[in-house]
Amino acid sequence: MTVSFKYKLLLVRRISLLFLFSAAMCRAGTVLIDFEDLPDAYFFSSGGQNIADYYAGVTFGPYVTGLSVSRFGGYDNVAYPTHSGDVAVWSVFDNDTTLAFSAPQDSVSFWYTSIDPITLTAFDSGSGSLGSVVGDANTDGTTGTSSQLEIDVSGIASVTISSSAGQYVFDDLQFSTEASAVPEPSSIVLDVTVLAICALIARRRKRR
Repeated sequence: MTVSFKYKLLLVRRISLLFLFSAAMCRAGTVLIDFEDLPDAYFFSSGGQNIADYYAGVTFGPYVTGLSVSRFGGYDNVAYPTHSGDVAVWSVFDNDTTLAFSAPQDSVSFWYTSIDPITLTAFDSGSGSLGSVVGDANTDGTTGTSSQLEIDVSGIASVTISSSAGQYVFDDLQFSTEASAVPEPSSIVLDVTVLAICALIARRRKRR
């Protein structure tokens, strides 16, 4: 059975689109920080150092430290449970926690437990507000649950998490970027390869 030139061309195009889609998905970056690997120096009951820029891609401030029952005790994880694992972080002295990203993000989320409503506000590189979302209080100080808060908007340079100091914890921070619209060298090479294949098929067809 002879395969038509149009069918071959359609097949090549579909394969090229599949590769381009895969390349775009690879360019989209998602970072998840669960804080389980946080060194002892950054725990409130140990070294007490601000987490700051310990994790690549984000800087915490002004003073954010870790909490863990199994590692240091003194943390009421029934009233303020983690979402996963054993470690959560908090801001014991400041109502606002600031997260500054090394590159603009399109989505930021985390799981929290707070005795008061909690606000997540996103800012652009010029400190202009991009919007905010509010999460409900989900603990009475004795028993609590973990809830997710997320904001999705392009160009997030930093976010502020706001609630009562020492009365909220958060866990499983995630931030991500969408695929870049600018072609990367690998995509350009792929396009050239596809064109070359199409030209080769056309040449062979003419010889027949």
